[in-house]
Amino acid sequence: MITSSAPAPQAPELRSLRTLTWHGRAGSHRISGACGSHIGLRPRNEDAFFVGARDTLVAIADGMGGHPGGHIASDLAVRTLHGPLTREPYTDAPPARLRARLNRAIVNANRRIRRRHPQDPERPMATTLVTLWLVEGWVIFGHVGDSRLYRLRRGVLTPMTLDHTAIGEALRLGLCPADVGDIPDHLLSRALGLDETVRPDVGVCSLIAGDRYLLCTDGLTEALSDVDLLEALARPLSAERTMRTLFESAIVAGSTDNITLSVIDAR
Repeated sequence: MITSSAPAPQAPELRSLRTLTWHGRAGSHRISGACGSHIGLRPRNEDAFFVGARDTLVAIADGMGGHPGGHIASDLAVRTLHGPLTREPYTDAPPARLRARLNRAIVNANRRIRRRHPQDPERPMATTLVTLWLVEGWVIFGHVGDSRLYRLRRGVLTPMTLDHTAIGEALRLGLCPADVGDIPDHLLSRALGLDETVRPDVGVCSLIAGDRYLLCTDGLTEALSDVDLLEALARPLSAERTMRTLFESAIVAGSTDNITLSVIDAR
């Protein structure tokens, strides 16, 4: 047995954490959720989040560092989605139609950002985006970039997105990560605002009581492994307490980046 006299690590100070909690319904399911954003050690928070509690829509975006207007791009991305998704009736729509509607909403967000990008075409403002939309018994989700969505179901943590990076694109082609060479993995192959057109990855799955979902920017996943995420998400804690635990763990692990994340439970 190994023992240590070192003091236990203290929970980090989270005074700068902006949070929102909510309760709602998605068909027969009761939904509870928590979302928050922390600036980390950066001079400005380039992340943004949006929660439509009544429509159970959550969106998180991470403005690209080094690009002018990253914080504007991330804010535009999350705020542009809600109207196109919920303007028309959707409760009786088949999942394929809901998936197509989310795809169009993300493409429209890209157009909005392109209209606002600065005059330097070599460095347009750009952002990642990951979003989750609960409609009755369905989970409609989409992403562009390296912000992620995970699902915890019956003790198994499943990544629902694959990063739009060099490694991610290699995996899509059936290659090994080693085949990409020395290309830095933080370079994005897709993001909102980079090009006139964008191709989101959009999916749908059933919603089951007991499901727990995590949306997050790379400030979390660069500090914590999937094993760390599973350990935190599997604890019998509320969505809000789990969210705060993840922030504390990432900061203790040395994260310096902006971190934005959301935990959503279905009952």
